[in-house]
Amino acid sequence: MENNYPQRQNARKERIVAGVDIGTTKVVCLIAKNMDENGNIEVLGKGQTASVGVINSQVLNIVKVSECIKQAVQQAEQMANCKVEEVFIGIAGYNVTTAVDTTYYNFETETLIEKLHIDKLIESIYQKSTPANLKIIDVIPQHFKVDDFQNEFSPSEIAGVNAKKLTCSYKYISADAGNINNIIKATQMAGLKVANLILQPICSAEAIISEAEKEAGICLVDIGGGTTDVAIIQKGVVRYTAVMPIAGNLITNDIKEACKIIEKQANALKEQYGDCIEREESKNQYISIPGFRSDEDKEISLLSLTKVINSRVSMILDQVLFHIKESGYENELLAGVVLAGGGAKIRGISDLARYCLNGASTHIGVANDRLVKNEIGKVLEHPMYATVVGLLVEGFDFYKQQEHVFEPEPEETHDEPEPEQEKKEEENQYFEEEKEEKKNWFVKLKDYISSTISNSSMD
Repeated sequence: MENNYPQRQNARKERIVAGVDIGTTKVVCLIAKNMDENGNIEVLGKGQTASVGVINSQVLNIVKVSECIKQAVQQAEQMANCKVEEVFIGIAGYNVTTAVDTTYYNFETETLIEKLHIDKLIESIYQKSTPANLKIIDVIPQHFKVDDFQNEFSPSEIAGVNAKKLTCSYKYISADAGNINNIIKATQMAGLKVANLILQPICSAEAIISEAEKEAGICLVDIGGGTTDVAIIQKGVVRYTAVMPIAGNLITNDIKEACKIIEKQANALKEQYGDCIEREESKNQYISIPGFRSDEDKEISLLSLTKVINSRVSMILDQVLFHIKESGYENELLAGVVLAGGGAKIRGISDLARYCLNGASTHIGVANDRLVKNEIGKVLEHPMYATVVGLLVEGFDFYKQQEHVFEPEPEETHDEPEPEQEKKEEENQYFEEEKEEKKNWFVKLKDYISSTISNSSMD
């Protein structure tokens, strides 16, 4: 159904961003307007519906998923009183892979490194050859080197260094090409464009982890419905990511099987009475579950419920510990572990995580520090909304970079250049030619998404 809300998407002074989290259990859309002076986001509208057609974060039924997206977006548009045309979408799935590689760029003469050079280097990585079933969705520089020096520069330190050769060690994240195409097709069927696809754990990290924690070293564990996402950040850089196909749905299924009840009842038990720690007061407590027709009510032992949950959550956390050790940053997580996702609300999970993760400091992460304290903002102070709030943060940053790229150039003047200025222009001639010939990385990324969308439409 067509609506007549005002189109505010292209407003220069009031940027509108929409994020859609397509999860295994729910699809959520948030619409927000530009950040305030403190970097806080004002959410204008929220839409949420049960997810259908998604298994373990993989979009399988395009038609059903498109309907879920449309419902969630329309709810958010109605609340925000505006219409959006493009959305930022989180992507996960058990077949998301991370690899490490190195690339370099040679300048014709010694050149002062600027952001343009870094963007150009990253842009070239997106053209890297990958297996036919994978597509690169993100490139994360780890460190840089210049010329033959062994000193390593962080991404925030490299700009301003003089060099003739720039070498970059980076991680690139690839996702299943079929899942990417399905997401894009489902979004198009909902009448929307995909502005960008962003890895879900990176979104969650942006929403709930402070800059100080990123610098100190922290591990994000996002326990969703279909997958558990892990991201390790140290010295402000994402060092490691992993997506595991074990999460909240398996906890629910374990309860269903152990208690011989239906899934809806099992999920309600998990949310209302779930606990990861056996407690003295729960040993003699029972929960009554209504029987079918003339059947008597079923009595569920609270202690038995806790044992079922403890077993599955412990298994998930054991896998998290494996990835922490695999990353090589086990001893560099000074800020500990932060838990997010719907699974993070199970009682006692912080204590169990502390035990399973060898005593690591653990806390539950919520996005309240990134949101304007309005009525919707209070609703979003729940770990299950970390990803979709992070999509807004990433979206505003994406548009900010684009606006910086398209700022009007100063009018050309014909004044005779001073000798020093003329010398500087000669030294940077190559850089200026490249600047004219090449688009900024963000423009290339936009072209990459558009190309992918085009290919999807032809399939």
